[in-house]
Amino acid sequence: MALIIGLLTLSLAIWELLRSGQKILKIGWNGWVNIIMSLLAKYRKPIDVSYLSTPPSPITQKNIDALMSIGFRRLGEAQVKYPFKPPLTVWVFTHLESQIQAEAAWKRIAFSTYFQEKTLVVTDFPNGERIEIPNYQSHTIVTSVANAYRYHLHQVAKFKLKYGQFHPIRNMTDYLRWEVVGRKNYGTRKLARWVWASIIRLIAFIYGILVLALSLRLFNPQNVSLIPKIGIFSSQEILIYIIILMLLPAIIISRYFNRWTVRQTHKDS
Repeated sequence: MALIIGLLTLSLAIWELLRSGQKILKIGWNGWVNIIMSLLAKYRKPIDVSYLSTPPSPITQKNIDALMSIGFRRLGEAQVKYPFKPPLTVWVFTHLESQIQAEAAWKRIAFSTYFQEKTLVVTDFPNGERIEIPNYQSHTIVTSVANAYRYHLHQVAKFKLKYGQFHPIRNMTDYLRWEVVGRKNYGTRKLARWVWASIIRLIAFIYGILVLALSLRLFNPQNVSLIPKIGIFSSQEILIYIIILMLLPAIIISRYFNRWTVRQTHKDS
């Protein structure tokens, strides 16, 4: 009976070890890709793909319906190409009266208003950043699309007192021009939180690789013999569990750190 339990435990341990190794490779690859994407965000230019009439996902359509209910109309769609990943499609809208732009992508909406060449006000829904530096403000509203728009109008009114009239977005040409300006000036700053998150995930990847490399050296008769047996568990089984415990930081970061990063949104309402 002890032998059967030992074999089952050994099989589960090996399976978890292999599964952990697979996750570590995944977060390592994603870490590299996300760092590259974030650092090069300021250099990527969106292109007009309105002619494709790409249908939005149901969750994006819900936000689009909310935008249209408060006076926004469709301008078109734009795409940004990313290395190693499919292009991201953004649905672009402008308000019929205020001419303020809104971008819808997946479950997020971003209201953006440009003043002069380096002054930009952004309000995100339902997650985003809280950034306040000279000429750039990015706040987040989590309650509703309508509340986010009202909040954005309030911020725009404050900026108008200091910087004068903003640049209206009337068509896709306006959108593409000012989107490039915003990316060039503040794209990297906007994604700073995600750069650090990717760096931490990459450190976890390197750590996991080192642990796996160490385990290959430990699995030889001479090293295994140095580990005493405990109850029904053999030296090999104990060694595998030690390796799994050493891999736990990388496994935890793989499963939970990205979710934690998403939850650390900065809320204004």
